[in-house]
Amino acid sequence: MLGEQEIDFHFSVLQPHIGFRHFKGRVSKLKQVMGCEHCNIQRYIVAVIAGLAPWDFTIAIHALMDFWYLAQAPTFDDTICEKIDAMLLEFHDHKFAIMEAGVCVGKGNRPILNWYIPELELMQSVISNIKANGAPINWTADHTEHTHIDVVKEPVDSGNNQNYEEQICHHLNQSDKCCCFDLATAIRDA
Repeated sequence: MLGEQEIDFHFSVLQPHIGFRHFKGRVSKLKQVMGCEHCNIQRYIVAVIAGLAPWDFTIAIHALMDFWYLAQAPTFDDTICEKIDAMLLEFHDHKFAIMEAGVCVGKGNRPILNWYIPELELMQSVISNIKANGAPINWTADHTEHTHIDVVKEPVDSGNNQNYEEQICHHLNQSDKCCCFDLATAIRDA
C-alpha cells in the first residue's frame, strides 16, 4: 500500500533497540522469511504505517498485532480472553479498509475480494482452544526450529555438501568433545 521504497525507508530510519532486529536494509526484499523475521517485522509495523496509511487500515493492523501478542501470553484469565475477543472484533470492524486499500492480494498479485482466509477462520476458535487446551505457547514450533538450525543446518554449512549424515554426526561429535574439554578445564581451573 505504501510502496516498497517508502516502507523500506521508514524501517531503515527507526531507532535501533537492543534485543530487537534493526532493518537498515530493504525489508521489502527479504527472502525466506521465517517466524523470527515475521516477529521482528510485527514489532515495528504499526509504527511504520501510522500516519501514512488510512486511519481504519492502521486500526485493523494494530488490532491484529494486539490479537497475536495477547494470544501468545503464557497464562490466561477471563480478562485476557475478553481482550483477545475485543481485538478480533475491532479487526472485523475495520478490515474493510484493507480491502479498500487494494493490498489484499493472492498469487500473481490478483486481488482477493473476499475474506475466506483459512488463518482468519482459525482465529475465531482461539479462545475456545485456549479454554480447552491451555496456552497456545505450549504448541509452538520455535524450539524444534531452533534445534534444527543447531543440529542440522550449521553442521551442513560447515561441510562440503556430500555425505550429509556422516558429516553432521562428525560435526556434532566434535562439538560435544569440545564442550566436554571446556567443562573439564573449567573444573580443573576452579
